[in-house]
Amino acid sequence: MASKLWEKNFSVNEEIERFTVGRDRELDIYLAKYDVLGSMAHITMLESIGLMQKDELRQLLAELKNIYAECEQGTFTIEEGVEDVHSQVELMLTRRLGDMGKKIHSGRSRNDQVLVDLKLFTRHELREVVEATDALFYQEKSPKPDDFVLVFRGHGKSDDKILCRIEDGKIVLPTCSELGCEKHLLQYLFSIDETCYFLYMPGDLSAGLFISDIFSFSYEPIRSLRRNDPVYTCFAGMTGYHLYVWYRDNVFCGRCGTKTVHDKKERMKRCPHCGNLIFPKIAPAVIIGLIHEDSILISTYADRPYKGRALLAGFCEIGETPEQTVVREVQEEVGLRVKNIRYFDSQPWGFDSNLLLGYYCEVDGGTSITMDETELATARFVKRDKIEEDKNLLSLTATMIDRFRKGLE
Repeated sequence: MASKLWEKNFSVNEEIERFTVGRDRELDIYLAKYDVLGSMAHITMLESIGLMQKDELRQLLAELKNIYAECEQGTFTIEEGVEDVHSQVELMLTRRLGDMGKKIHSGRSRNDQVLVDLKLFTRHELREVVEATDALFYQEKSPKPDDFVLVFRGHGKSDDKILCRIEDGKIVLPTCSELGCEKHLLQYLFSIDETCYFLYMPGDLSAGLFISDIFSFSYEPIRSLRRNDPVYTCFAGMTGYHLYVWYRDNVFCGRCGTKTVHDKKERMKRCPHCGNLIFPKIAPAVIIGLIHEDSILISTYADRPYKGRALLAGFCEIGETPEQTVVREVQEEVGLRVKNIRYFDSQPWGFDSNLLLGYYCEVDGGTSITMDETELATARFVKRDKIEEDKNLLSLTATMIDRFRKGLE
């Protein structure tokens, strides 16, 4: 039996030793490989300052690597009567190399060994937790035959199109088996329940896919996704389009011009030359339900393809809160002042890479409208009972108008 390092010609009561030491030997097994790594670093330092010969370092490192391999294989044990992992490692070295083995602890206290072991162990465990957590949020997947593929083409929203089929007013997306795309051209986007959605990623993202052999599908305007039937397909297409625009517009690094690469752990593109990290663009914007007594201000756009009814809206500027955006946008677009601003709800809106924030507010003062004709075609207050019901509540705007119509605001 090996003698304990702290025994100095006297014995310790067995009950006291059992109480103070407890399960130390059992728990030290978890620290074993980190103790070996710490010792390897320490003796490398000793050799660098002349306290150990090069040949001694070579022999000690070789044996420490053998002990590390035993730790990895699960065969390392702390013998009965050896109080901790530090003593066990030294015992194994002295058996194999003689007194040279004792040099691993030269100029090194027990406290230093314990702290290094614990730090290395904790760092390793934290890294594993981070990697496991990352996998919960973003994980590459291989396409299955029934998974859906989003195929877009075009150079801007005005002419961007999506490959789909319209059946009885419903949007149908192509599956992997129907398109027959090679796996390396498919980028995993997200999952809805057990079904995965992939983006078709040719060399030129704006080119789309030749469809001469896919007669049941055709390219439809991106606004077809506003059909709201089925809702999850429209939302998937809208979100996929948001990511398509980001991938398409970030093929090259905006800082140095090098071609970017996909990150393996999170939704990000990375520049291999300058290290620039590029995350998906998300532009916050407000939707404003401006109320005066029993009426709400409804507008139509002057410069957009969508000509349906709308609420006042605008992007948040740098250094501006959403509430300040509400005040500014109302003043700029219709020349009115507001009060009692209150948050309602939010919605991702992939058509414009937006995160929409819905607010209701009330007119503060006069109601005479001075309309910005570059932004709006019409703007007028409409009484609650004059608002026609809209069955399509896909957008936050439609939801807010309908909520007002029902007397909930």
